[in-house]
Amino acid sequence: MRGTPAKIKIFGYDASSLDEMLLQRTKPITGTSSIPGNAYAVSNETFGDSDLAGVNFSDLEHYAGICGGGTQNMYLLGKFTDGLKSVTLIDKSAWQLENFRKLIGIYNKSGTRKQYANSIHKHLISAGLCKEDCGYSLKEGVFSKPHLVGIPKIKLKKADVVDALTEVTTHGTYLIYLSNVLEYLSPSKGDKLFHVIARNDNIFDGSKIVTTRLVSTFVSGQTTEIFEKTGGRLIRQRYF
Repeated sequence: MRGTPAKIKIFGYDASSLDEMLLQRTKPITGTSSIPGNAYAVSNETFGDSDLAGVNFSDLEHYAGICGGGTQNMYLLGKFTDGLKSVTLIDKSAWQLENFRKLIGIYNKSGTRKQYANSIHKHLISAGLCKEDCGYSLKEGVFSKPHLVGIPKIKLKKADVVDALTEVTTHGTYLIYLSNVLEYLSPSKGDKLFHVIARNDNIFDGSKIVTTRLVSTFVSGQTTEIFEKTGGRLIRQRYF
């Protein structure tokens, strides 16, 4: 049986010592201000439970993910029922991290699924992504309130993802969500990212790495890959 959802805390926002990222905070996400290039008010990836077949969340102790639009991280965090020891969201953009703080605020203040969906709708309007009708169905995944239970205080880290994963010192098994970052990295830096994960001994064997690609394919507009760290190597488990 799944536990009762609780309010989510973010390190550096509700703590007395502020995270360095806050010192570099960009303009607040309010009114009709435009979004910086390559930034997202919600995630543009969509995958569901069937896409995560083979991922045993109870075997994973830590979560590290690229923040991006944030809602996909919230979806993934909703798959953990207990035992999660740390959560770190990484992004080079302070805007994206501040946006995630706003999404968590929406989550914490929304008592019902309908309230959450309506608040996300307003968030999209204020970010200038849509007009009142928005063009979305409230059944879309981005509007679905995640079931977050036992989530530790979330650390927001303004950093390059390669540097951040190189610096991982807390050992254990991880779920590492890379979003579609490989579409933005050069082939050599993408190789370096995988090498860093494979060679960091603090990221234990059994860790899972999830990536997406949003380019058009013959099958659909998105492909997803799941890798498992085994023997210091990243072995692709699923591609779909």
